[in-house]
Amino acid sequence: MKFLRFQSISTQHADLIALKFWYDFWYEKFATSFCESFYSTSYNFEIIQSEIDNFIIYLENNKKIESNLIRLRNAEHTNYTTVGHRIRSILKFYSFLIDEYLTIQSQPQLSLKEIQKIKENLNKYMTIKKKIINNFSKSNKTIKSEINYSFKSMNDEMIKGLYLIISPSNSSKINTLNPFKSKNVQLRNFLIIHLMLNYGLRIGELMLLTTNSIKKSIQNRNFSLIITNTDDEFDDRSKKPKIKNEYSYRVIKLQERDYRIIQIYINEIRKEISSQILFTSLKPPYSALSYASVKKIFDQVDLSLKALLPECFDTSTYDSIESLTPHVCRHSWAYMMLSFSFEKYKKENVNHYDIKQSVNDALLKAQRALHDRLTSKGYISGGLSTLSSAERKKLINLYISEQISPLNLKTKEKQLYVNKKTRQALTDTNKNLRIQIDNLESQLHQNTETLINIIEEVKLKTDPRIDHLLATHLLKKYLKKD
Repeated sequence: MKFLRFQSISTQHADLIALKFWYDFWYEKFATSFCESFYSTSYNFEIIQSEIDNFIIYLENNKKIESNLIRLRNAEHTNYTTVGHRIRSILKFYSFLIDEYLTIQSQPQLSLKEIQKIKENLNKYMTIKKKIINNFSKSNKTIKSEINYSFKSMNDEMIKGLYLIISPSNSSKINTLNPFKSKNVQLRNFLIIHLMLNYGLRIGELMLLTTNSIKKSIQNRNFSLIITNTDDEFDDRSKKPKIKNEYSYRVIKLQERDYRIIQIYINEIRKEISSQILFTSLKPPYSALSYASVKKIFDQVDLSLKALLPECFDTSTYDSIESLTPHVCRHSWAYMMLSFSFEKYKKENVNHYDIKQSVNDALLKAQRALHDRLTSKGYISGGLSTLSSAERKKLINLYISEQISPLNLKTKEKQLYVNKKTRQALTDTNKNLRIQIDNLESQLHQNTETLINIIEEVKLKTDPRIDHLLATHLLKKYLKKD
């Protein structure tokens, strides 16, 4: 790196050690060097970005790659301050690669405007990642960031139990499991939990919803939920919710059934409330629900769910949850979406002659289809990197581990198996590059022959100084032909 020589000896040593660990990690995972991967993918920066969180896990796990290991809590032996330093060094290396290879010369297929836009997005990514790394601390074992490996997701039994509890009472049947007595409060709280579980809303996004966030098309065939910031004069919350990032602005396709229920809530239950904030207290002065208010709702439902299904909160089982929280609902939504995609593609490959390959293909297709599905429905608006945080990768990796566990693969076999697609992609890229080189060589040969023929025609009429006109390699070709 061009500026490394101007750093202190200790900084140089730390950066180079981190770089060595990065290359060790890459070779252990992909059985090839990082340089080969980077070059063979035509300097594709996404392959780096998609592995940085995995590199953090690698460092946390004492520089070991164990794809079948799911960490349920943070490692007490890990010095997260040191991990933070290592990642900062890699981000410096990443920045160097961007300056060196994201150029017109290295990326001739891109325009200058496209390169500037890519650089802008990459710099945003590094800024966000640096903020996360700054929260690493040797004394803070819970890590106040996205790198938190507690897997929190409800299984089918928990979700069925949850809906048994939150279903509102009606005139013909009282739901004795529901901890809330008022039918109006029951419907409001049902919508809060249902929207978070069924559409993957963050708690801040839920609190931003207004009566104008729910829209229908002119033909009344399509219904939408608009996620954006809002300014409401009646919003007196001291800690006002905000959109998390630029990808959070989106329009979600709403199911007609849910649209009808929300309209009942708006037109019948909160019709006297002047605030446009969708979820408010149903008692004067009808204040907008705060973070603490939503948490209190979840706490009460959590107690009822623990009473109904105590075995689902048994900490001795890996798939239990500690408590019901808004984030658990979001994780459960993500798991259900991935599960739906996987089952779909697994059925398509049911007659595949190679069971291992069939499962692998289904998983890869499911991950791609998940991103396409989330984008089309408006759940996310970013690229594949929006599915690449450590928590989301842990979610996907856990699902992969569960699906390939019946194959009884050894640890190394699992690594090679899961990474097979990446290796195949590199092989395919190398093959395509070879074809491109052969084509270019063929074109060069044809162009050279044409140029020599032109020179022969010119020499019939004049006597040009060929050695002054032609480049050295062309002159050699010309003289060789003579």
